[in-house]
Amino acid sequence: MEQHPSTAILPNHTTWRIIALGLLLSIPHGYFSIQTPTPSTVSLVYTAILNLTLLIILNLVLKRWLPRFAFSQGELLTIYTMISITVGIAGNDIIRVIGPLLGHAFWFATPENEWQTLFFRYLPRWLVVDDLRVLEGLYEGDSSIYHWQYIRTWLNPVFWWGMLLFALMMVMLGINTIIRKQWMEHERLAYPIIQLPLAMTQDGGSGKFFRSRVLWIGIAIGGGIDLINGLHTFFPAIPLLPIRNVEIGYYFTEKPLSAIGWTPICFFPFVIGLSYFMPLDLAFSCWFFYLFWKVQLVLGASLGLRNLPEFPYVKPQSSGAYLAIAVIAVWAARKHIFYALRGVFSKSFQGDEEEPMRYRTALGFIAAGSAFLVFFCIKAGMSLWVIVLFFGFYFLLVFALTRLRAELGPPVNELYNIGPDQMLPKILGTRRLGASNLAMFSLFWGFNRAHRCNPMPYQLR
Repeated sequence: MEQHPSTAILPNHTTWRIIALGLLLSIPHGYFSIQTPTPSTVSLVYTAILNLTLLIILNLVLKRWLPRFAFSQGELLTIYTMISITVGIAGNDIIRVIGPLLGHAFWFATPENEWQTLFFRYLPRWLVVDDLRVLEGLYEGDSSIYHWQYIRTWLNPVFWWGMLLFALMMVMLGINTIIRKQWMEHERLAYPIIQLPLAMTQDGGSGKFFRSRVLWIGIAIGGGIDLINGLHTFFPAIPLLPIRNVEIGYYFTEKPLSAIGWTPICFFPFVIGLSYFMPLDLAFSCWFFYLFWKVQLVLGASLGLRNLPEFPYVKPQSSGAYLAIAVIAVWAARKHIFYALRGVFSKSFQGDEEEPMRYRTALGFIAAGSAFLVFFCIKAGMSLWVIVLFFGFYFLLVFALTRLRAELGPPVNELYNIGPDQMLPKILGTRRLGASNLAMFSLFWGFNRAHRCNPMPYQLR
């Protein structure tokens, strides 16, 4: 029996119209993410979900009255992915950090801190803004960027940093393309964070999803708690529901238990909801190792080790754990990786026809992006061996983060101060690295701060 056009299954492919619409929507989402960084600090970007909801409502109308123009699930998910990547790049740990870095050293340099003598000569002028007249309007206000002198000064560093971010994402996209089949089809990872957008966009969006009674009960609970607490801010007579940062560390007042420090208990409905998609063993490890860290603090206080700098070395431990996850994931996928690499050099290879791009193209992306990174860093004065170590460390770190998002789906991930810019000086020492490399490490803080909104997991989704 022939299906009615409004109920027929819509084609699931990306079209130019949806790319154009995604680019158009990316502008306000990127601007909003810079002004309000909270959307980029969680794995499930709520502004992208809100946008997706509005598009689905529009699509219900289109499927009813103009079925030819209705969006397919593939198109809706393309927009969701584009907005998520945009929010990630413009968010709290990339653009919002890179921008202030460009002029900070020159504006805040004083005769007392001797910054000009210590490291100005190591900062590449084509990557920073050193004109104090331009920086005056930025830091003191009462000015506008829309002056040719300001635009001309900012244009060069913005271009080069934009090219660096583009090269990073080229390498990430190539890695994701090669590893996708292993994780999705061979290991069948859960991808918890994409489950909600997938359910929302099924058949191009349908009223069935929004008619779910359980869905609205969950929205009422989570939204009701936030609504009550929001009203409490403006009307203190309304009681506050204490669901965030209920501190229990205050109850441990005697040594060595007092070393447990800040230990909040929080109740986040969206975290609880996403946790249902997590594999049980990985969900267990989340809280187990948090408590294990607290045990280390107490044991350190008992044994008199708390006077050691940074004991119990949580950040180096975390960095090592992520690198171990990356190495284990690569080892588990070794057969598929060798299979993909063989296909790159075989003209008759047909095993990548269903991939978003051919493996040969993906390897080209990795090679071209890596070549530009090396060129960029050598031009900036870095040593080749440091470049290899730095970006090898960096891509292993974000590879592990992508694996965790695909398998565990943590609502939030914060890799604060555990990137190569922090770990390599601890491992090798600052003298061996040299002043030029360390100066660039400080500028690379713009994409190494915390990785909460790293674009690689959004690309793979």
